[in-house]
Amino acid sequence: MSAPPLCVSRCADDCQLSAIFAVYPSPYDVSTTAVLLLMKLRRRPRSRHRIGATFVTSLLHAPWRSIRAGASRRSMLQGLTAGALAAIPLAHALDETEARKNRKKSRRKRKRKNQQPNPQVRTDIICPGPQDDTIIVGGQALLAQSFTAGLSGALVRVDLTLDHDAASAGDYFLRLAPLVNAFPGAGVLASTQVSASAVPNGVSAVPFTFASPAQVQAGVSYALVLSRDEQDSYTWTSRLGETCGGRGFIANNSGEPFKSLNETDFIFTTFVEA
Repeated sequence: MSAPPLCVSRCADDCQLSAIFAVYPSPYDVSTTAVLLLMKLRRRPRSRHRIGATFVTSLLHAPWRSIRAGASRRSMLQGLTAGALAAIPLAHALDETEARKNRKKSRRKRKRKNQQPNPQVRTDIICPGPQDDTIIVGGQALLAQSFTAGLSGALVRVDLTLDHDAASAGDYFLRLAPLVNAFPGAGVLASTQVSASAVPNGVSAVPFTFASPAQVQAGVSYALVLSRDEQDSYTWTSRLGETCGGRGFIANNSGEPFKSLNETDFIFTTFVEA
């Protein structure tokens, strides 16, 4: 007695379940274990349950071929049940494999979620040229420029456009100060200096890098305060019109209050790590 042909692995979903009934029609009932196992495999992703269903039906088909023609119903059922039970470890193995993959996928998702993007140094506030005003001050005088931060983060660098005389030897000092009643305050949020020998002769953008940068907040106003040691005069290039959203200031020395330079902005660029 030969068995009817089995469904191939490319059958539609319902074909997988009907395969067993096509192979084992009444009066030879299909083992409950085999049916439950096959239905369980059908709930898996398509690529998985095709393989599982085909394997189960092949296991069930093997006892059919092994049973002699005219064998008793009990013998047939025993053979079918043995084939179905033999497939149970496969179902457990597939479950465990799928569980491991799901755990790995969950770990990868958590890792990506916990990873924070690396901060990048970005250009923030720019008060560009061209220079259309010249203010030359002595070495004891202080120049300042107010600005409002556009980004929140660490203010790591400021470029000031200076007109440097190579014959002068005094170093340049820059500090970030808070504004007090719209004027540069005496506080120091961050400070740095640049050697005169490192500044090119003539007009150039000179970078001032803060070794310990201050945290600035977007929308909050601050002041850049520039000074120079010795008695050497210096020029921080400027432009007229107050087009940069801040204002220039001057003080004769560190002991005197700042005075506003109406319609004057000093040329600068700020860089924030955010």
